[in-house]
Order: sequence, then structure tokens, then C-alpha cells
Amino acid sequence: MFLAISSYSEHKQAAAEFLDFFINDEEANDILNAERGVPVSSMVADRLASNDSLVNEQVQFMENIKQTAEPLDPPNPSTHVVVSGLYQLMLEQVLSGTLTPEQGAAGYRERAEEVMTNTAGGSKG
Repeated sequence: MFLAISSYSEHKQAAAEFLDFFINDEEANDILNAERGVPVSSMVADRLASNDSLVNEQVQFMENIKQTAEPLDPPNPSTHVVVSGLYQLMLEQVLSGTLTPEQGAAGYRERAEEVMTNTAGGSKG
């Protein structure tokens, strides 16, 4: 579960306090009892694991996964949808014979670079 506070929120401090409570408060997590997964706070997870064998198994499972798991890939840039759409458009034109593969590749690269260079949030490279 991913939790976040919108940069547009008018109540950032209250939201941060709620998330801190939700994540770190022992009494709140006693009520939740790892029902939404192993708590991210190791102190809370250890406390719950010491009181419940099922939670303990979940905690041990997650500890084992940590040894072999890879970090999450970063999110796609904001231009991803547009650039993916350009790819699909060029692919369709190549498959229909309107463009040669070379023309499709050159057109895709040119237009994709333009989108990524001129769009806020795009990251070229």
C-alpha cells in the first residue's frame, strides 16, 4: 500500500500527522493487526509479531523477501502516455505500409524527443 500527501493539499500538516499515526502508533496498529500487510515500522511489526503467530509468519516472510527482492522501478515520466501513443501511431503506419521501418523509427524518435524536451515533467535521457 502506498500512502502519500498531495502537494495540492490544504491540510498537509494534518495529513502528515495522520500518516504518522497510521504508520507508527502502536494502539492503532493493534486494532489493524497487520490486516493490510506487514507494518512498515519495524517496531510496530515486531510488537505485533510477538503477539500473533500469523503476523509473525508474515513478518518472517517479508524479511526473507527483503534478502532477494529488487527495488521498485521508478515511475514513468509524465510524458510516457504521449510517447507510447506516438510509438503505437508509428507502428501502425509501418505495419500498414504508409511508412518504411526506417521512416517510422526516425519519425518516432524525432517526435518523442520533441515531446520529452518541450513538456514539463519530461526527462530526456
